[in-house]
Formats: sequence, C-alpha cells, structure tokens
Amino acid sequence: MINHGVTDGERLCNYLHHQVLGNRVWSDLAEALRPTGRAEDLVEFYRQIGAVTLTQRIVKAGTTFGDLGVDDPQFKIQFKAYLREIVGISPTILDSAYRFSERAVVAAKGNFTSAIQRRMREWAELRHPHCYMCGRLLDFGTRDCELSYTCEHVWPRSYGGNSDIDNLLPACLDCNNDLKSDFTTWVMPPIHTFVLGINPSE
Repeated sequence: MINHGVTDGERLCNYLHHQVLGNRVWSDLAEALRPTGRAEDLVEFYRQIGAVTLTQRIVKAGTTFGDLGVDDPQFKIQFKAYLREIVGISPTILDSAYRFSERAVVAAKGNFTSAIQRRMREWAELRHPHCYMCGRLLDFGTRDCELSYTCEHVWPRSYGGNSDIDNLLPACLDCNNDLKSDFTTWVMPPIHTFVLGINPSE
C-alpha cells in the first residue's frame, strides 16, 4: 500500500488510492484473477499503478494552465473543472481532491533553494558520498560525467514532490536521468515476486 508520505505528491497519491480508486470495481477484478492464486496482490499492484499514474496526470494538468498561479480564481475554476469533468472526481469529494491536488501542483512548480542545495551537497560530501540508487562513488568536481553529483528528488517534482530535505538524496547524473523517464516502475517491485519469486538470483 502507498504510504501517507512526506511530500504533497505522495499525499495526493495516497488520497487518490483510497478515495478515488476505492473498492467498488476491484472485487470484480479480484474474482477474475482468482485462478492466479495472487488475486489480492495483483489488485493492490494495479491500484498503486493507477494511483501513481493519476497523480502524475493531475499534477501535469495543474502545471499547464498557462500563466495562471494557484492564487488566481481562474486557476481554481479551471482545475476543479478538470478534476470533475476529465478525471471524474465525484462532487462529494471534489473540494478535498482539489486541496490535495493544488498542494501537489505548488510543490511541482517549486524549486529548491540555493541554501537547501548547499546543505545537501555538504551533507553528501561528508556523510553520503555515493549514489543512493547504484552505490557508486559520486564525482563532486565535474558537472557532466555519468558519476557527477546531483541532488535527486526521491518523489519526483513532476509528481508533486516537494523540494525539501526530506525528499532529497544524492544521486549520480546517470541514475538521476534514468529515473526521470521511469518513475512508475517504483511501485512495481511486488510484481517481480509473481514472476521470479522472492529473492531471485542475479
């Protein structure tokens, strides 16, 4: 299950997982998947993929309403219309869905400050000089090699990830670039146990 998270995007994802992608239709899917012997696990997997994909779609829409800021009344009108008409959010939860979505959009539009960048770099050089994904030693001296230090959003900004210390880790340029096009696979590890079993060999 997706946790409550520390970023506004994770909170939106969790909200969508529980409030929008509720239990109404999943029982039919579980019944269809019963012969696999993993019906409940597969249903949960599909719900998580659905929640992550819907989070990205909502955040992307909210960041593309031209030059409208979230304080502009037109933003609220257009974004609520999108959530209601395109995403299909029920009128009974539209206001709460809007609040979660708006915060995720604000996070996606925000950059991390130079003070946070400096703190992260100093911390990485002293205490965590390797990429948190691949484990290779980072190069703090050059900017464009595959092992160059980057400050990585663990929950990506494009999915509503906040640019604060709790959502940042040091990563090499290579891993950081690969991750940007492949985020939804982060909720996919449970699927490997269906195919390979637990603790597969290399």
